[in-house]
Order: sequence, then structure tokens, then C-alpha cells
Amino acid sequence: QKPVPQPLWALKRFPDALRSARWWILGAAALIIVSALSVFLFRELSLKEPGPEVISPENISKLSEVRVLEHSDKVSVKVSVVAFSGDGRHLASGSSGGQILLWEVETGAQIRVVGYHRGGVLSLDFSADGKRLLSGGFESKARLWDVSTGELIYELDGKHGVIFFVAMSHDGKMGLSGGESYAVLWDLETGKAIYRLNEAAVVGGVFRPDLKTAVVAYNSDILGLWNLSTGKMVRKFDGGGKPGIDNADARDVALAPDGETVFGLWETSCIVVWNSRTGEEDPCWTHSAGNQLALSPLGTVMATAGKGAVSLTDVHTGTEIRRLAAHGTASQDVAFSPNGKTIATSGSDKTVRLWRISE
Repeated sequence: QKPVPQPLWALKRFPDALRSARWWILGAAALIIVSALSVFLFRELSLKEPGPEVISPENISKLSEVRVLEHSDKVSVKVSVVAFSGDGRHLASGSSGGQILLWEVETGAQIRVVGYHRGGVLSLDFSADGKRLLSGGFESKARLWDVSTGELIYELDGKHGVIFFVAMSHDGKMGLSGGESYAVLWDLETGKAIYRLNEAAVVGGVFRPDLKTAVVAYNSDILGLWNLSTGKMVRKFDGGGKPGIDNADARDVALAPDGETVFGLWETSCIVVWNSRTGEEDPCWTHSAGNQLALSPLGTVMATAGKGAVSLTDVHTGTEIRRLAAHGTASQDVAFSPNGKTIATSGSDKTVRLWRISE
């Protein structure tokens, strides 16, 4: 029997090598999936079974100020907006002077100036991975920034006047900007407008987790649920004729963790709870303050900023449980960190203040 030539032997062994490599690849893929799932479960369980440091109605009395971050630009008269990154490590703040600053939450260190809006900044939203920041203000242009460098990625000119709010979808592919005339849905991968959502002023909005719909608040007495594929409203809450909000303007909107329950804030200090899937609604809650609205990650505490203070409300009862008065004549904005352990507030004293539970 003649010996098998080396090249032919190598070819005969190739399927074995291929099978071995395939098992290595499958094993590595499985390890990646298990690791990602572990991180996901850790985050989910840490919120579903929160420790004593997570802000809740039960421990709200222990909430105290832990850090003050100061805007030093001379032209600012207030810090108008704050937003946490998805991992909670960073905070962005925008001022009436137009600066957007990036902060390290744990140390309070100012990292860099991320961007600028002439006339002032009114809204900020991070991508889920924290790498990009969407901003809007007293111009008709929203802007998408690279957080690590401060470089402008896209200028989104919707020609819809002052931009009251911006929002990014959970996958980072779409953006919303609401202005004096209408809202615009953006493709953030190309910087192109997909379409206008309506022909009226929109003051607040949020993507639902399904990435198929979004909830918006009009500068009127209406909340709307929009189908993002068609650009059509599929359900709405109309405050017309309802006590406390008839002919009043909505100011902001937030979405509960279930992805369906909507909290709408009205200029009359009224909170409306509306189920965007069924259309069911709760009676108006009277409220003490606010033009800006935020909901804790567990959906148990609601915060509103304005009229000299930040008001914290127990979502289950609709009653105010704490007031944070630390910004002089006016509190401008409020945000919860994604892990529910920190609240950021901003105001007319040119500062951002961070609050946590202390023993």
C-alpha cells in the first residue's frame, strides 16, 4: 500500500479540523450569549428586587443631596435640562447659555463640553449604549453628537421652530424631535427625516419598547399614540371637557415600565394616567408643581420639576411624599438614573444637584 501524499492527507483531515473549529465557534458564541444573558438578568433582578439604596416611596425620607455640579459659563442663567446615560455612569446637562456638558456621576468631574445650541438647550437624550447624544433647543435644528469626542454627527433641520423635546429609540436607529409646528421622526443612521407626525406643536414624547409606536404630548389637551410605520395616530387621550385639563396645555409625558401606561403632565398641575393600549384613563391627580416629568425605573415614584421645587409623588396613591427645594426661584428639570439610585435636578442657580438615599 502506497503512503498517502501529504497534501491528500491534509485534505482528509480538513473536515475534522473544520468540525473542531465549528465546536470552538459554537462554544464561544454560547459563552457570549450566556454572559449577555447574565448581565441582562442581573439588571432585571436588581430592579425587581431592589436594595435599600433604590429610591422608593418607603425610603424617600432618607433622600439627601450628595453632590453639586456647577455650570461656569458666564452667559447661562439656568441649567435647563439633565439626562443620564444608559449605564448611569454619565450625566449630560444643558444650559440657557447653550452649552451641553458631560459629567462623571460618581466623582462629579466635568468630562467635556459635548455640544452647543444658540439661545439655549431644552432637551437631551442618550442612546442606550451611551455613545451618542441627541439635543434640541431654541433653534429648529436637533443635533446628534458623539459623546466621546464632542463631534457633531448630524444636524437634523426639521424647520419646526423651537424644539421642545428630543427622544431616541431603544435601538438607537430612530429619533423624535417636537417643535412649535409639528414633530419629526428621524432616521439616525442617515440623518434623514422619515416624516412629520402631525401639524401641531408637540411638547413631549417617548418611544414605546416595541419600536413600532410612540406617545406624544401636544401643546393642547391631547396625548397621542402614533404608529411609526404609517405616521398615523392610532389612539388618543382627549382632555376636552374633562375637569382640570379642559382647554389646558400638556407639558410633558412619561412611560411606565410596562410600556403601556402613560403619565401626562398638564399646565394646571394635573397628572393624567392613560393606558395607551386600552384607552382607559384614571381621574386627574391634582399636583403641586411642574413643567417637566420623570418616572423612576420601577415606576413607583414620579417626579416633576418647576415652580421653585421638585415634587416627588407615590405613583400608587397619587400623593406627594417629598419636595426638593434647592435651586432658588425655579427648578428646571429632573431625571432618575437607570438603576433608580440617583435623582438629578437642575435649576435657576446654574447647578445640577445629585440626590441619593443615605442612612
